[in-house]
Amino acid sequence: MPVLLATTNKGKRAPMEDCLRAWGIFCATPEDYPFEDIEETGETFFDNALLKARHASFSTDLVALSDDSGLVIPALGGAPGVFSARFAAQNGGYDGAFVELEKRLEGLSHRAALFSTMVLYWPDGTYKTAQGQTWGTLLFPPRMGVGFGYYPIFCPDGFDRTFSQMSIDEQRSCSHRIKALTQLKRFFVRP
Repeated sequence: MPVLLATTNKGKRAPMEDCLRAWGIFCATPEDYPFEDIEETGETFFDNALLKARHASFSTDLVALSDDSGLVIPALGGAPGVFSARFAAQNGGYDGAFVELEKRLEGLSHRAALFSTMVLYWPDGTYKTAQGQTWGTLLFPPRMGVGFGYYPIFCPDGFDRTFSQMSIDEQRSCSHRIKALTQLKRFFVRP
């Protein structure tokens, strides 16, 4: 039985799918098992991840894996946090969000983290959750390259380049999503 990756975001899905396949787990996507989107109304990453996983599982009768993630900046009280994608949309896209963050962070610490909360949800209502985080520093101006979202401005600890400037393998070696997913590995095969 496949595990449904409950996201249409191919940038999020690709590392999850590659990791699961390496573990011998067959993945399905919303293109394979279509279901209607659900509005993310949660106040935390966990709330949204649970909402998405439960909806996908109930809609398809499959085990579903969801992710809710974002950029957390302590100097801004944790913003944009769970509203990371909406913050970008409100600023005309990620380029606009980068400009706005640079303004808001003037004279403040650029310390930040990428957070990912994942939920693995079974059709019987059972679920498991895990959180991964990668700490680093925000760099301006953005350094474009491979990746999406806030990757052009996020330099993880231990590196001198942003996520966008790193190879796919380097990104995955310190990825917040892979950290969360690895914590769930033992639950993919249930007795």
